[in-house]
Amino acid sequence: MTLRSLSPALAALLFPGALHAAPVFLENVSESGGWYDCNKKTKWTWGTKPHPTNPLNPPVSARPNEWLYLPYDQNICWAAAASNVLQWWQDTRSDLKSATPNGKSATYDVMPQVAQLAIYQTISTSWTNSGGSVEQAYNW
Repeated sequence: MTLRSLSPALAALLFPGALHAAPVFLENVSESGGWYDCNKKTKWTWGTKPHPTNPLNPPVSARPNEWLYLPYDQNICWAAAASNVLQWWQDTRSDLKSATPNGKSATYDVMPQVAQLAIYQTISTSWTNSGGSVEQAYNW
């Protein structure tokens, strides 16, 4: 037996957990809830058809005024990703200042499918519409 063929067998013995990987969740998070999935602004589709992913939503014939106040976010996917983590972190804190953007966005009631988190709207209006990384938002 050569050293080359021995390496995978040795690795399997030393790291048995790697063979049986399982998801790991943070406090108060499970596969079914406790996490956020903030969506970016979407292109508005004019017409009177229901929302394509939820046929129970009533038809929308005109774009709500709130749509105009959503951030233009072609290149800031990182802000949406950071918002999901930051909102979870804020949910675990009791010492947030009242001025901290927290919870649902102002447009959530009219358009729950886009820009759902207040922290996302704050981040996206505080940076230019360009690429970046989640660390920028975490440090901010």
